[in-house]
Amino acid sequence: MTIRIPDVPPSQNSWNRLNYVSKGKYIKKSIKRQWLGSKKKRGYFHNYGYEWRQNHEGYARKVVIIFCFNNKIRHDIDNYAYFKPLLDGLVNEGILKDDNSKAIRASYKIVLGAKKRETVIELEE
Repeated sequence: MTIRIPDVPPSQNSWNRLNYVSKGKYIKKSIKRQWLGSKKKRGYFHNYGYEWRQNHEGYARKVVIIFCFNNKIRHDIDNYAYFKPLLDGLVNEGILKDDNSKAIRASYKIVLGAKKRETVIELEE
């Protein structure tokens, strides 16, 4: 199963440049509402949990996360791989049983020069 998210998470470098107050506002607005969802607005993973349960017996065990950028500027993979809400959203929707290293095998890639700036998550049982 493939999940396409029309955004790329913030890099660790941009995150570290924010001051304490800005980080609090950013976490509340962007991460919680946009990536994980809230009571009023569904997150990016909402419909995918239902789709996964309809087509698969168990949980996903292999996760490949691909960060696609529509430019050719160099991006360090370690600045994006830290982003916790990606795996937490999959756990919240019942696609992953847990996000620890015994339950899943996760890998990360960066694609430069893509048509769109997006995050692609590929899941396998």
